[in-house]
Amino acid sequence: MKSEMLNAYPEMSAGQYYPMRMPSVAVSLLHRVRIRMFGMSKVGLDEVHFSAPTTIWLSECRACGAWNVDYIHGFWPNEYFNCKPCMAQKEA
Repeated sequence: MKSEMLNAYPEMSAGQYYPMRMPSVAVSLLHRVRIRMFGMSKVGLDEVHFSAPTTIWLSECRACGAWNVDYIHGFWPNEYFNCKPCMAQKEA
């Protein structure tokens, strides 16, 4: 995934754009290995949807196994990623 893909929708705010579900077939072996080792893998920078360039990460949800592209929420040491399917399930 390239940074151009992250900035494909400049009219959307970050809250509408992220978290973004990633099909499992689109996740490369390198990203899978990094996620298994570190829990996340850097995808790129989003310079359009935020006031400052923000690092975008690929992660796998521990609850449902979905692959998500998102930015880190919260502050250290309580940082986390959101999962769109899990968020939809909580709202229902």
